[in-house]
Amino acid sequence: MKTSGLGVDGERLAKEYLEATGYRILEQNFISRFGEIDIIATSERFLCFVEVKTRSSSNNLATGFESISPQKQQRIIKSAEYYLATHARQVEKAGLQPRFDCMEINVDENDVNIRMIENAFCLE
Repeated sequence: MKTSGLGVDGERLAKEYLEATGYRILEQNFISRFGEIDIIATSERFLCFVEVKTRSSSNNLATGFESISPQKQQRIIKSAEYYLATHARQVEKAGLQPRFDCMEINVDENDVNIRMIENAFCLE
């Protein structure tokens, strides 16, 4: 994978992984005035706001999860609150509980490793 496309490729891999494990993708790259959410999906009774962090083997100073700063978490939470407010009827009707997940995708020349962290952080 080329470095310039690493994030885009990581999000594609994340989407494929989520779909293969039973998630239903609702939105990709959802943008609000507060920030962006990489993937919004449903899984069982959860509405999952997924942050995707892709790393190459040559760029592994911190894990994907460790690279989500408290400020980034707050932007994701604010964007999720905006999504919930603008989609309240559908979310309420489906009875979905919000959840914040992180997907770490580590790529090297010969291998791709995907790690899903459910409930990576929560509303404060």
